[in-house]
Amino acid sequence: MYLGRLKKYDSVLKFAVTLTEERALAQAKQADAEIAAGKYRAAPRLPWGAKDLLATKGIRTTWGAGGFESQMIVKMQPL
Repeated sequence: MYLGRLKKYDSVLKFAVTLTEERALAQAKQADAEIAAGKYRAAPRLPWGAKDLLATKGIRTTWGAGGFESQMIVKMQPL
């Protein structure tokens, strides 16, 4: 449902810089399998989005600024 809404309205609202549909579906499938096996995590599994100010390895991160449209972090530095 949420992926469908993102696809339907993003062309008008422009709220997604990078949609990681395959990753989301894989994580949902894993969560469903864990729940079916009786494994529940402390926090509920809810769909969510991250502001494009968070760098994620292997996913395009523009920081909401021009000039960074093609930026992709390939190596994360430890804090």
